[in-house]
Amino acid sequence: EQDDKTSDKASDTAPAEQEAVVDDGPKPQPEGAPTPEKDPVALHPIDPKVPDLSAEAKAMGKGERKKAARGLRRRASIALRDGDVAGSERLVLESLTYDPGSGSAARDMALIYIEKKRLPEALGWALRATEVAPRAPDAHLTLGDVYQAAAMPQAARESFQRVLELDPDNAEAKTKLAP
Repeated sequence: EQDDKTSDKASDTAPAEQEAVVDDGPKPQPEGAPTPEKDPVALHPIDPKVPDLSAEAKAMGKGERKKAARGLRRRASIALRDGDVAGSERLVLESLTYDPGSGSAARDMALIYIEKKRLPEALGWALRATEVAPRAPDAHLTLGDVYQAAAMPQAARESFQRVLELDPDNAEAKTKLAP
């Protein structure tokens, strides 16, 4: 009889627990970010899947890992410039196995997803870049680029203005804010 009560309790709580796992609720957004209430065409970010340190990276010192990650990101930049979007994505993801907390790599992933026209993923990576490096003008510039690609001019403008708060001489942000 006690087993029946235990199983009833388990079945009573199991659905609620499953719902809690499935529905995380809305993700926090940066202050001033567009929301469905403010902007009916608001873009919803897809959380980036950041890889864990590779076995090879674990055997290295932190400085060596960062150097390896930078080298991979340089190669990724060249691949993207040459039109090899898939190769660039692969290299940046590999760089993240050496330096998972890299704001530069998150920014690079956002740029790749803009190129692939996968804007929810681009937004997820751009937001990660601004979270990891909130004072990095390039991170906010990329976030503005995502919003611009998503036809969200007010959000893009706010991101570009944030760039100028961080770097008043940033020519790219000035150009993007020009009428």
